[in-house]
Amino acid sequence: MNQYTKGEWKVVKTGSFKSAHWAVQTQNGIIAATSLTNAQLISAAPDMYEALKLAIEKLNNEGRAYERTIWVCEEALAKAEGKEK
Repeated sequence: MNQYTKGEWKVVKTGSFKSAHWAVQTQNGIIAATSLTNAQLISAAPDMYEALKLAIEKLNNEGRAYERTIWVCEEALAKAEGKEK
């Protein structure tokens, strides 16, 4: 997933989908139609992805004192990239 749609991912209310009234919209259009809670989580995905990458980098610079935290971040990032360990 390291190539995701750049720019803002925002939650929008929509009536254009039969069972969903919320969607996630990017510069390329609507990418998901779902519940409000899921739309909010999906819209945060790019920010969370970048935060995990930064956290791993910073924690690695501190040495292995944060080994468990690094492992959890790496697992989540691998899952996001489709490379589950």
